[in-house]
Amino acid sequence: PPGDGNTSIRPGAGPDERVGRLPHKLTRDMANDVWRWHGIGHDPEFVCATSAHPNVLRMAELLMGGPVKRPRRNRGVYSVFPRGPDDPESRLGPHMDQSMTEMTVVTYIDDVPARSGGFTVFPSSPQQLYVTSEQAYNWVATAASNEAMDRIKREVTPLEFVGHAGDVIFCHGLMVHSAGIHEGDTVRRAVIQDFNRVRR
Repeated sequence: PPGDGNTSIRPGAGPDERVGRLPHKLTRDMANDVWRWHGIGHDPEFVCATSAHPNVLRMAELLMGGPVKRPRRNRGVYSVFPRGPDDPESRLGPHMDQSMTEMTVVTYIDDVPARSGGFTVFPSSPQQLYVTSEQAYNWVATAASNEAMDRIKREVTPLEFVGHAGDVIFCHGLMVHSAGIHEGDTVRRAVIQDFNRVRR
């Protein structure tokens, strides 16, 4: 039972367990191996060149219809690696980031050709998911949300964004998305950022 001092239920659940976002982590996702360098997303110069760049802020304000909170950090660099010769075929891993963000922004660090892990979205997914949330301003999933997600994965045709270094993609915070199918031989690097409007 919780509180009995037994940490064998979940390894690493002791008093010295790290809490919060790790500075970096490597995972095997459906698309391929992904390395997330969260630590750089806290560097002020990096943030000024990405999330807090005047052009990015201006476009976010235009799209969201008002002033946005000036970011002091972002999620950092997400790198999607080419698959190895013995790795399984690359697949999409559609998901929705269940975080409190109104807009997700992706900045490509390098050129991203087709089928090289490009940011992939499922158009119309925010409209299908929003009406299923229990609350208007906080994402609270319901049984209808799970049904909508299953329908999106089954019926919506995904759209992969290709582009050049410095290209910026803006999408709704409830957009179902994935790292794209990666059959190329380069690492796809992109900065993932979140924006919210100023509330008065």
